[in-house]
Order: sequence, then C-alpha cells, then structure tokens
Amino acid sequence: MNASTSRRLGSIVQQAILILASLAALFPLWFMLWTALRTRDDYFRSPLGWPQGIHWENFVTAFEQNIGRWVLNSAIVTGGSVLLVTLISVPAAYAFVRLPFRGSELLLKLFVFLMVIPPIVMLLPLFALMTALGRVNHFDAVILAYSGLMFPFSVFMMVRYIEAIPHELYEAAFVEGASHLRILWNIVVPLVGPALVTLAIVNALWAWNELLIAVVMLQREESRTLQAGLALLKGKNTMDIPLVMAGATISAIPLLLLYLFGQRV
Repeated sequence: MNASTSRRLGSIVQQAILILASLAALFPLWFMLWTALRTRDDYFRSPLGWPQGIHWENFVTAFEQNIGRWVLNSAIVTGGSVLLVTLISVPAAYAFVRLPFRGSELLLKLFVFLMVIPPIVMLLPLFALMTALGRVNHFDAVILAYSGLMFPFSVFMMVRYIEAIPHELYEAAFVEGASHLRILWNIVVPLVGPALVTLAIVNALWAWNELLIAVVMLQREESRTLQAGLALLKGKNTMDIPLVMAGATISAIPLLLLYLFGQRV
C-alpha cells in the first residue's frame, strides 16, 4: 500500500468516524422532535417507529399550559443574570490584572476553588437569605443567585484574556492621559470582544438550563422558568411523552438560535 492510498484510507476512516459521531449527537434531537409530532397512542404503539401522520397539537397544548409565560420568564432571568455578571466581572478582572493589591492572587485562587463547589451546597443559605429579604418568587432573587454563581468563572476567564493584552497599549494610553475607566471601555472591551461573546453564551446556556435554584426560588406556577415549568409539566403529564417532548423542543429552540448567533460572531 503506497503513501497516497494510505492517506486516502485514513481520510475515509476519519470521515466515517465523524459522521457516526454526528449522527449519535443528532439522534436525541431527532427523537425529541419526532416524538413531539406524534400522538400519545401512536408513541406507545411504537416509540421508535414511523409516525402515523404529523400532529402539531402537542405544541398548541404546551402553549396552553403556560409554556409561553415560562419562556418569557427564562428570558428575563437569563438575560438579567448574564448582563449583571458581565458588567461586574469585566471590571473586576481588569482590576486583578492592572490594579493588583495585597492578597489579590489568593483571592483569584479562591475563585477557582468556588468554581468547583456544586450549587446545591449553597441552595439552603441562598433560600434562607432570600426568604429573610422577602424576595422568594421574585426574579431578582434568581438573577442575583445566578450572577453570584457565575461570577468566579467569569472573572477567572476574563483575567486570562486581559492578561494577554500587550502592556505597551496600557502605557501608551496612560501617556495620553487616559484613565483606567477609559482604558477599560475603549481598549480592553473591544480587544476581548470575542471572549465576552463566548462568556455570555456559556453563562446563558447554564442559566437557561438551571433547574434546582429556579424550582426552589420561584414556587408559583406563573413565575416559574422554562426548565422548572417543564418539570411541572412532566409531573402532570407523566404518560403523555409527546407533550413533554413538545415542551422540550420549545426549550431547545432559543439555545439553538443562540448557538447559531455565536457561530456568526
């Protein structure tokens, strides 16, 4: 076997592996959408079989059961928490890099430690705090909780990107009389723009899919986020799998749009 044939065979094997991996990744999405378009009787007759027609009634029923409100609630909570954590983490990261203070390195290492603590450990103190403040069943309680949990990772990530900016740019800006705030806004933010978009998408994905804190903090049905609402929907319709899959499909659409937006940026 010559070198050309060997390279061609290796390329075919590589493409075959990638195709199989793609199919394995897409199968759950296909199953979710395909099941959402079936009736309950059709699904239980043959879960993996070919459907007896396409039925959109499950999506209509899902919206009739408050899912539209839950989507709006999730958008408010996710957008608010991502905006808040971005506004506070970028200046904090800049301060770690350009305005170091005694103990700043230790504090940054503490952020790394906080990143590995599961949110469930902080759930009881957070709930007790928000109960004392009277903020249970209010969006700001969840927004503050999410922002606090996302803050250590956000600062740690932005510190690494801001450190990569050449010091000559800072020195030139200081010579021109620029303040730290102006340097942050006019130099740092434009240069780390792609990192900010990545950070926002990662945080948005986590906030959108988070369930435990949302269930505990938002206990009224009309104030639930989408994931908490879907858990309620699943509990009320345990045997109606197509309806649950319709709700899951609706919840995946914003994430898909966000992913496509991130690909273009």
